[in-house]
Amino acid sequence: MPSPTYVATGVITGSVSPTSYDVAWPAGITTSDVAFLEIASRDTTVTLPAGWTLFRDTTVDALSQPMRTCLAWKVYTSGDAAPTIGASNGLAKTAVIHAYRGANTAAAVHVAGTPSNYEGTDLAFMDFVLSNGITTSVADCTIVYWGTRRTTFTSVATMSTHSGITWAERLESGGTNPSMFWGDGALAAAGAVASATLTTAGPNVRPWSAGYFAIAPAGGGATVAEHVSSRRAARRLPALLDL
Repeated sequence: MPSPTYVATGVITGSVSPTSYDVAWPAGITTSDVAFLEIASRDTTVTLPAGWTLFRDTTVDALSQPMRTCLAWKVYTSGDAAPTIGASNGLAKTAVIHAYRGANTAAAVHVAGTPSNYEGTDLAFMDFVLSNGITTSVADCTIVYWGTRRTTFTSVATMSTHSGITWAERLESGGTNPSMFWGDGALAAAGAVASATLTTAGPNVRPWSAGYFAIAPAGGGATVAEHVSSRRAARRLPALLDL
């Protein structure tokens, strides 16, 4: 069976609304496509609308500067209203939707690997480290790597070919605040996807999360949770002013 294919990424929503904000659908999304919602929020209240399945929810905090990351999916139907995300304060948040075609509409997420989290401000931990690999048990999954940071970054290195996967970067919003990235690649045979490091350029370090998940092809896969890994700074540096 063919692997799920990337359709498009929508326009990033940046908001400081204390109550709610809307996230636009990607151009070209059609009925039965699977939409993945990526949220990075300094406001730790994130309320999803009905119909979305939350499969990743993690909060990192350094020097009382938290960031919450949420990933969720739903099957799109033509005419669906753009999702409205609930909030509770005026802190910055960003959100975007990525669309895929040919995914299992009953269980789109085959394996959801728990992310690596960094909670500190040490410049030695500038890079995103995806320390938790994942293992698929069905063929023809599409593997997604993702990451969020509480502040901006200049650039993220493109993932190299790995385990039979050729990665394609789909989003690098280093200028948004919080910032995020997203990429994917097809994995023809069931198997392991090992850990990886994405070298990141400045301007400063704040808490981040990064990880993998596998999109199941139509007719295959079931949701599986993976293990947890977390990194905390061995020492705390004085806080830098957020931009």
